[in-house]
Order: sequence, then C-alpha cells, then structure tokens
Amino acid sequence: LPLHEDATFQIRPRLFLEGNSFVDVRPGTPSGGELGDGALVPATQTSTYVSIGDFLRVFESDTRRDLRTVLDEYGTALAPIYVAKERGWILHVFADETRPHWQGARLTAWELHANGIPVTLLCDSAAAVLMREKKVEAVLVGADRIAANGDVANKIGTYGLARLARAHDIPFYVFAPISTFDVKTERGADIPIEFRDADELTVVNEKRIAPGNVEVFAPIFDVTPAEWIAAIVCERGILRPPLDEAIRRLFS
Repeated sequence: LPLHEDATFQIRPRLFLEGNSFVDVRPGTPSGGELGDGALVPATQTSTYVSIGDFLRVFESDTRRDLRTVLDEYGTALAPIYVAKERGWILHVFADETRPHWQGARLTAWELHANGIPVTLLCDSAAAVLMREKKVEAVLVGADRIAANGDVANKIGTYGLARLARAHDIPFYVFAPISTFDVKTERGADIPIEFRDADELTVVNEKRIAPGNVEVFAPIFDVTPAEWIAAIVCERGILRPPLDEAIRRLFS
C-alpha cells in the first residue's frame, strides 16, 4: 500500500473512521445544521490542496503542545480530526455503525456531531460502495493490541476495512496509545481472539431475531497485517513502514 504522503487532496477529501474503543466521549453542542460536503481545506480558502502528509504532520509540527498532550486531550483515534479542526481545515467523516454494539453510532458519530464536525453514519456493509465511489481519501482506526511486527488487532471488521482500502488504493492509518503495543507478541497470528456470546448476535433489544439453536460465528477482534498499514500514530510519534523496524526502534 503506497503511503500517499505526497498525493494531494483535490478540494473534497473524506475520511472514514471505524468505530473504536478509544473514543473519549465529552459533552458538546450539536452542530444544528444539515451535514454538508466536507473538505480538508484551510478555512481561509487560500489553498485548495492538502496532502495526507500535511494532515499527519500537524502532530509533528505542533509547537503549542507535544503529541502526547494532543492524544491525551482528544483521545486516540479522533485526535487527528480535532487537530485538523483547530487548524481551520473543514473535513467530512464517514463513521460506520460498528456492529454488534454500535460503538460507531453511539459514540463516534455522536461525539463528532456534538462537536460540530460533519459526519455521516453508515451501515458496516456500505463501506465497500463508499470506497468504490471514491468518496474516501483515508481510513482511520484505533487498535486494541499491536504485535511487534506491526500487525494490529482491533474490533471485528477492521481487517475487512483494511482489505477494502488496499483494493481501492486508499491509505489505512492506525491511531493507538503506546500501551497498545505488545512487543512480546511477535506477530498478529499469536494474538488470541475471543468470541462473543451467540445472543449478542441473535438477540436485539431483548427480542430474538434468529433461531435459538443456530450456529454463530462472532469473533470480537480480527488482525490486520502490518503491510497494509500506511502508518501507526501514538503519543511517541508516527511509525511508518517497515513497522517491525519502527517498533523496534521505538522500544529500544
């Protein structure tokens, strides 16, 4: 997957944010208006092009506070959204619902909307069509665990988003705290995957929607291979491929 850090966004870039466990919900004021077409463009309109590299470098060049403070203040995966807003860039976020517990709908979309950031909620299965229609310029996700080689375990569905991003030539970024790294686990295949209770899929609002004895396959996490990841951002910096070497340097 190319890093795309020198590629430019033409006027209307969009971001796809997968619901994640690092959303820090805070009270805010709803935007009140209809969601419009977002653009990652300086508010002064002096420029109509912004590169993904510039988007990431807001962390590396922010002289007001260091990266650790930014992530502590804003949470992890949503940090780039808020920093971009601080810089006067207007952007539009697509947040998936994140089944079966709807974290993307209940947390991610709620928080972004409450803080006046244009957001569109979509069902998980609509991501492929959204990417095919070239409405997404980057995919941002959190992480539950990162292996020493850079493989990332995160909520179920992350692997699928990464595969879709790769197929559509869209860069895939991971935002996670340093505590997520498990350098004693060599690769993602060594991370144990837990499974949900069947009722979490077959029962909704205390009402059974599937046969009680139907077999259920419901892993809680999946693992995205390091080679599909454009960069991992944590409070100590931005890690770029080869991720195994970057992680080794980080902890050396």
